[in-house]
Amino acid sequence: MDTTFRLAIVGCGPRGMYCLERLAHAIEQRKLSGPIQIDIYEPAAYPGAGVVYDPRQPAHLRMNFANHQIDARHPDQRNHPVSSHNLISMSFLEWTKRNRPQWSEPEGYAPRAIVGEYLHDCFQQILKRLRTQATVKLHPAKVVDVEYADDCWILSTAEDDATYDEVVLAVGHEGWRSAESYRIGDMIADIPCVFPTETRLSTDAVPAESVVAIRGFGLTWIDAALSLTEGRGGQFTERDGRWTYQCSGREPKGIVPFSRSGRPMLPKATDIHEERLAPIWNRYRKQLRILASTAKLTRTSDDEGDKPHFRGDAWPIIINAATDALHKLRPDVERFNVRQWFRDWSRWRVVDKEVIAQLRHSYDVATGRKPVDEAWALGLAWRQLYPALVELVSQGGLASESVEGFQRIATEMERISFGPPAENIGRILAIYDAGLLDLRFLADATPIRDVDGRKTLQCGHRVMEVDRIVDATIPGPHQNEQGGILDRLASDAFVHHNSTGLCVNDSGRLVQRNGNALPGIAVFGRVTEGSVLGNDTLSRTLHTHLDRWTQSLVKTRSRTAA
Repeated sequence: MDTTFRLAIVGCGPRGMYCLERLAHAIEQRKLSGPIQIDIYEPAAYPGAGVVYDPRQPAHLRMNFANHQIDARHPDQRNHPVSSHNLISMSFLEWTKRNRPQWSEPEGYAPRAIVGEYLHDCFQQILKRLRTQATVKLHPAKVVDVEYADDCWILSTAEDDATYDEVVLAVGHEGWRSAESYRIGDMIADIPCVFPTETRLSTDAVPAESVVAIRGFGLTWIDAALSLTEGRGGQFTERDGRWTYQCSGREPKGIVPFSRSGRPMLPKATDIHEERLAPIWNRYRKQLRILASTAKLTRTSDDEGDKPHFRGDAWPIIINAATDALHKLRPDVERFNVRQWFRDWSRWRVVDKEVIAQLRHSYDVATGRKPVDEAWALGLAWRQLYPALVELVSQGGLASESVEGFQRIATEMERISFGPPAENIGRILAIYDAGLLDLRFLADATPIRDVDGRKTLQCGHRVMEVDRIVDATIPGPHQNEQGGILDRLASDAFVHHNSTGLCVNDSGRLVQRNGNALPGIAVFGRVTEGSVLGNDTLSRTLHTHLDRWTQSLVKTRSRTAA
């Protein structure tokens, strides 16, 4: 009788690699024994990096995560950097000092391609160690179907089927989507996805001197704008904190973004006041964690009245933390009203010149040229308290009637707290000053294609003819690839999901509609945003689901062996 335990990891970007590392650790610690076969399904050329961190992408696509924050090692192994038990030998900073010293500035933001090199190197280290303990096969193929039958999971690729005892799905954004996923009203964009930018935004796709309308005003839009300028040979120069742009002559004549709200992403400030503000963050972090402990006790309660409400219980803690931080740094100011500032921001009906003024001001604050303000403090408070917020909100910690309000606030806080590095806002301002950026259609614009194929962008009485329409938005966690494996799981009657994604327990296991965990399958990443807050991160300290998954796997195997 074949007693081999067969496990598949579907998707091996960073999250899939972290799963592999935890699995390898359990095997090395003899917590998992017996013959084990591990199949890794990853169509991208560089496992560990995946498509998002592909080492071949251009250098102008930069990280939104400071260099010193990038560390693929498990948190338990960071205090023993030279230990032979470590499956990954170095943090990103240590790796860059040895391999890419020009990107070793702790507060810098490296190109995503460089981070991809690091992640792929980490994957190779794990794979080398794992192959001494188990049979490991790497399949450069996409899984197109997953089915549960006879207490096993059947995975299908275009060429073959295979049966497994355990399946892990860590497919992230499910690659770069097809056009069907990117409708704008009744239209499909000319360019339905900006990645890979080398082909999607080439001069063949978007000719020089054309006018290009771009849906979205977030991080992906910034990638698109830089690809259409710096990516075409334009040169940025920074002097005394001010950026200028020298055109190459290959740029579009006009870059015209449009979005629902028009509100911009504010630059991420460097926390140069970390030591002074640490007692404030610790105090309010403790308050949120007390609230999270209460939420944990009430998660299984049928009485919604026992659960915390975000606006009434958690939001005031964050507002107070931001206010105290401001008073600590600016004692000369008698009163700050962070709550009112956020209300005004959320109701802001943008005008193009106001957006530029806000970006210039926020850039100056982020780079220390102007005193800190409400936006800076609220963004920093949200980031500092975010781990405690994850504990509170995840796995249904909030009262159900409070979830929608939390999601509205969280959407705005993405713009305020998790924006680009200040240098990229400096570059965007330089593109505007060079006359390439038109913000007059930023909010409430509608793209229209007439019967002759003529395309226009309309906003009130304004009308502009455009040559190309580009979609620079990323599908939400609930917007799975049509016909993909996550879409199939979500459509199965026995799998529980809500408006924001698939529901999983604290071990990452899919939850059935009856509330029980589905055996033999775990899902990690942004598709679980309805159950797990904060998936779009390289951080290994924000969640414990991978550790709990490994523990659940060990328990299951122990029972089977007994």
